Amino acid sequence: MKKAFKEIILFSGLLMACVGAKKNSAVTASGIKSPITIKLELSTAVFTPDKNPDDGLVCYLTNNTENMLEIGMDTLFKFFTLYGQGNSQKYPMFLNYNLPAEFSSKDKLYIDPGKTEAIFRSPLDQLFFNQLRFGKGESGWMWQSTIKQKVDFSPVHDYDKLQKEALLWFDLKWGGQNYSSNKVKLQVTPKS
Repeated sequence: MKKAFKEIILFSGLLMACVGAKKNSAVTASGIKSPITIKLELSTAVFTPDKNPDDGLVCYLTNNTENMLEIGMDTLFKFFTLYGQGNSQKYPMFLNYNLPAEFSSKDKLYIDPGKTEAIFRSPLDQLFFNQLRFGKGESGWMWQSTIKQKVDFSPVHDYDKLQKEALLWFDLKWGGQNYSSNKVKLQVTPKS
């Protein structure tokens, strides 16, 4: 019970929505307006573990339609995937999140036409250093490789040391289409 409660708290810490509106133009190469625009932002370009707990990552979704979008936050990880790849890692990693079977917040995020909201946010220290690793049938979250192989702990790790930099982005499946965000480079420095 304590573990499930801790995971729910971590889930809500990793997954906090509701950010102010932003304008964003989204016209595809064919001139057709995309129904959504996605964007990843980092609060810092240089990450030093344990130095600034406010350093974070935020993933935004802009509603370019004329209708309100409704997102079930319990099902976010069925259509949202966060990726990262350290400069010495051959293959990208993705954030794998396995919620407890009994988890059901029933939280919804509503995005008005023309508005932008955060669909995922996390402090960088928590995202890269405080995983709740899980086995088959268990709940938790951890970074995993996009191919079946033994991998580093996270995109900022290089076995027992840190990467010099990592690239981060996310994909979203929406309305039968796949969308990719911008790729953001994060420099990593040793702990102070």
